[in-house]
Amino acid sequence: MRPDTRPITNRIAYRACVQGEQPAEILAPADRERLVYELHHHGWTDIEIAAHTRMTTYTVGRIRTRLGLGANHGRAA
Repeated sequence: MRPDTRPITNRIAYRACVQGEQPAEILAPADRERLVYELHHHGWTDIEIAAHTRMTTYTVGRIRTRLGLGANHGRAA
């Protein structure tokens, strides 16, 4: 099942993480996967996702790999 089709456990916490107001560690693991999936879908690199979510690049890369996503190499300006 794709992460973006799963129900969000805590919508308020998820929204705060999407906006960069809270670290992703407050989310359930499935919600962290969804967050990485969505940001990756919008073209964000592992470094950008890690900085925004306050996760390490290792963790972002591990989640991205588990989801079967290739690395993004930068967003178009």
